[in-house]
Parts: sequence; structure tokens; C-alpha cells
Amino acid sequence: MLKQYLIGYNLILFFAWSLFFAWQVTHGFVLDRISVTILNIAQVAALLEILHAKQGWVKSPVFTTALQISSRVFVLFWLNVIPEAHQIKVYGISGI
Repeated sequence: MLKQYLIGYNLILFFAWSLFFAWQVTHGFVLDRISVTILNIAQVAALLEILHAKQGWVKSPVFTTALQISSRVFVLFWLNVIPEAHQIKVYGISGI
């Protein structure tokens, strides 16, 4: 049962990141509301990786996993807080 859960979990994250990549490629690599929403879904789901490590379901150190995931969520928090018009000045996100 655990193996099926982890496979399903990883497939959902793979789908979310694939959707984000496809959106970026087809819309000129801009960080718009839809791409931030997709990032929110992927990164909030990634919070479960800390639980997976803590429960011993995966062979990852809990502290390292928590540090990595929390740093991503921290950046994502600011992407949600800072208005879209100011993100270009702050993060240098201008597209290709």
C-alpha cells in the first residue's frame, strides 16, 4: 500500500511540474497567476516529503528535507505576496 501511495504521490508531482513547464514554454516563460498557482500546488504537495522522511517511508534525512522544502516555500510565499508588477524589479523575471 505504501509503495502505491508513493508512486501516486510522485506521479502527481511529476504531472504538476510537467504542467508548469508546458505552461512556461507555451506562454513565453512569464510568471503569471496561472504559473504561480501551479507552483503553489506542486510546492504545497512537496511539504508531504517532510512527513515521508519523518515516518521513515523514504531514506531521506528529515532535517535536510525540511530545510530544502521550507526554502522553496519561503520563495513561493514572496511570489504570492509581492504584486505581479513588482516581481520583475525584485526577482528579475522578465521572460525570454
